[in-house]
Parts: sequence; C-alpha cells; structure tokens
Amino acid sequence: MSGWLWLLFGGVMEIAWVILLRHTVQFSRPLPSLLCVLTMAGSVLGLMLAQRTLPVAISYVVWVGIGVTGVAVYGWLLEQQSLSLPQLFCLLCIIGGMAGLKWLTP
Repeated sequence: MSGWLWLLFGGVMEIAWVILLRHTVQFSRPLPSLLCVLTMAGSVLGLMLAQRTLPVAISYVVWVGIGVTGVAVYGWLLEQQSLSLPQLFCLLCIIGGMAGLKWLTP
C-alpha cells in the first residue's frame, strides 16, 4: 500500500479515536476504552507506515490535517456544533494545503 493510503488510514483512525475518547468516560467504560486505544494504535501505525515512503514533515502535517478537519466536520454535521464561515474557510485552507502537499510531493 502506498504511503498516501497509509496516511489516509492513519488519519481516519485519528478521527475515530478522538470521537471515541469522550465515550470512554475517562477510560472507565471497557468497550469504548478498548476501541479508543485500538484506534489510537491504528492511527500511529498508519503514520509510521506512511513515513516509509513520505517525508516525516509532510506525513505528519497531512495526518494532523486529516484528523483536525475530520473531527471538525463530524462535530458540525453530526453534533450540531457551530462552524462559522471564517472557520469553514480555514478548514478549506487546511484541506487545500494537504492537497497541495500531496500534489507537490514526489
């Protein structure tokens, strides 16, 4: 699998663990806690495997960007959290930056 696909996998796992974290109730609930820890590990694994073929700076920035935008969109769409037009613009800049890094990285 290419580094970019591993990075996508790691980013999706990043989104998952952040969402699961609040359901662990400070790691007092076994199943959500286990799922949270597994997705944390999957997130780091995806980043680690992506770094086999991608520069560390590029892979880390994209990994964080996927997590940030994914959690923000989740909160906006599924948790009815507010997202102002300037905030939406900033998220689009992050997405554009990640696309630019993908396009400009050999």
